[in-house]
Amino acid sequence: MEGAGEITIYIHQADTQARLFDFPSESSKLTGVLVIAEGADQPSIKLKLRQTVASVLQIAEHRVIVEPMKGVENEP
Repeated sequence: MEGAGEITIYIHQADTQARLFDFPSESSKLTGVLVIAEGADQPSIKLKLRQTVASVLQIAEHRVIVEPMKGVENEP
């Protein structure tokens, strides 16, 4: 996604936490997702990331948290 920069995604399951591509099994319920992205300090990027992740994982948008990556300088 243009403008998002480097992205790290953490998937939270009912009883455990996993990193990107470590998707929950059918017996485990996906309860939330944390997205850390360089470009998330821009509201339009933050919204697009939240909508995209919610759509791909088929979960409600309120279960997706998007935060800017700390210590990364973003150019305008």
